[in-house]
Amino acid sequence: MTVYAPSRGLVAAHHPLGASTGIFAEARGRWGLLAELAGDTSSFAIELAALDESELDGLLAYLATEPDLPQRYISVHGPVKGRVRSERAFVEALASLPAWVDAIVLHPDTLGDAALYRALGDRLVLENMDARKAGGRTAEELAPVFAALPDAGFCLDVAHVDSIDPTLAAGA
Repeated sequence: MTVYAPSRGLVAAHHPLGASTGIFAEARGRWGLLAELAGDTSSFAIELAALDESELDGLLAYLATEPDLPQRYISVHGPVKGRVRSERAFVEALASLPAWVDAIVLHPDTLGDAALYRALGDRLVLENMDARKAGGRTAEELAPVFAALPDAGFCLDVAHVDSIDPTLAAGA
């Protein structure tokens, strides 16, 4: 298996930025390795991306070991596909993430009953969507979701913005 990893510390030594484990597809599900690879890119922030629900239990088990992650900011990107749990059980699983996980990033199009997600409080962070999605792409489309989840934060995915409005004029 070949997994790209920059020279240890080369990127991490520069301006604070975060790294998502979602970019290391070949290591998917191997949370220790994923955290190490992300650490090569950033010692500031990590997003542990369980993009398929089949990865969530493994991530929960990994985090239960209280790994010594060097990052100051730790987020979990919740599943966007392969959902099999009931929505209530899904939210309960996310709510069981350790308190030291700063944010739980979700796509607004994966939320069914928004009221259930209030249990995640201010750790819930909603990400804007790209042009492939039917909603959640603009502030106007996101407004009803944030009205239903007033404690939720916002995660700006710049690549998603670029797919909607490369001029960024809509945000003016």
